Amino acid sequence: MADSVDPRVAAARAKAEAARQGRAETPEERERRLAELKKQAAAKKAAVQQAKGGAPAADGAAEAAAVVVEEPRGWKKAAHDQAVRDLAATRFRFPNEEHPELRTFTNRPLPQMAIETPAGEKLLPDLVVMEWRVHRPVIIGEVETTESLQAEDTLEKWRSFAALDSVAFYLYVPLQNAFEVRDLLRKHKIRVDGLRAWRYMAGFPESLDVTEIPLRGNLLAALFHG
Repeated sequence: MADSVDPRVAAARAKAEAARQGRAETPEERERRLAELKKQAAAKKAAVQQAKGGAPAADGAAEAAAVVVEEPRGWKKAAHDQAVRDLAATRFRFPNEEHPELRTFTNRPLPQMAIETPAGEKLLPDLVVMEWRVHRPVIIGEVETTESLQAEDTLEKWRSFAALDSVAFYLYVPLQNAFEVRDLLRKHKIRVDGLRAWRYMAGFPESLDVTEIPLRGNLLAALFHG
């Protein structure tokens, strides 16, 4: 029986041979090499998990775990960014015929317009509407997700936004968190000019639905009658 060859050795040999012959890898060679790289990454992750005190993962399990843990984070960030873009295009659509003097800027995924407070602090709300000729902010909007609402600095961030002089502050939160957020605003006496609930309708990933949430009165009526 022929001696078995370590797959890592075989993959390295195939790549080296292809390079030596001055040709590109064949699809089969590339597939074998990528499979070996994935296997090595899975083994490394399993070793790290075991070093931390967890049970060692079976072949392929660490790779699957990486997909489960890491991919949703990227997806949630992308959904957050998309919500900001869609709000800018609908609720904050400036300049327009009625207000040609206003311009909308977004600070996600990259910052475009910071607001400096009298104390020198720089704030980056998700949405900023400027009176452009005098470079003065007039409206800001902050879009929260279920995850961002758990951040330690969320309340302090809202207080900083609410303290801006002559700037309207609109807060957008996930629909399922509307009760919680309204209670937080009341409890901590944080001023907002408008509280809105946002969501993407099932089956319509590009259709952003926004509901105005009353700061007083019947919240359920607003949720069910929008």
